[in-house]
Amino acid sequence: HTYTPSMKGTSLSHLARTYSILASSVPRLLTEGTVYQRYQSMYVREFEFANGRRVSYDITGTPPYLVALVVPFDTRTRTFTLINEFCPSSSSLQLAVPAGMVEAKHTSVEDGARKELNEEARIEADALLPLVLDKEGKPGYLYQDKYSKNKFFPFLALDCRPVPVQRQRQQDDDELIEVVQSVTPAQLRQWVREEGSIPLPAAWSCLLALDELRQRGYDV
Repeated sequence: HTYTPSMKGTSLSHLARTYSILASSVPRLLTEGTVYQRYQSMYVREFEFANGRRVSYDITGTPPYLVALVVPFDTRTRTFTLINEFCPSSSSLQLAVPAGMVEAKHTSVEDGARKELNEEARIEADALLPLVLDKEGKPGYLYQDKYSKNKFFPFLALDCRPVPVQRQRQQDDDELIEVVQSVTPAQLRQWVREEGSIPLPAAWSCLLALDELRQRGYDV
């Protein structure tokens, strides 16, 4: 099926819900069961389609399914700060941005973002700007992918400064991290395009940050 809606003044999410010929026939969730549960969990969800067909899907997620990602940018030097960390899935070091789960110990998504910035990059920001907004203008999210419950909240951190040693948060025992400073916009774009260099969520957050900075008048 195809359709050609008018794009003028219409958000993509509104298009998907309202104009799609599939909007009235979204499959109905019947059951959900937990198959495996540790740091990462796997679930099986069964849906019923409009024609009565039943289909099950493997769904992943890390409770409570909220992830904050932070892209630090220095407006004075026009450079970014990244981290270089061990990634067990590839058994290698990869560039990334400070990121982590938003948990019960955090007072908000923004609080989680600031604490990850402290813990992983040893810096704190003057301003923390959400790169995705919800309908009320508050920090918004995008799903990790269509088979994941995880919601990713990206932020841009402006004009960060070092955190005093006595206020540095302890890193997790399973983390191996070094801070990469003074990354130029050109270097960042190059690394985003380089195979296996930056995991997708971090790369996506960096591209959103570059776009936001351009909209704010920065030559990046």
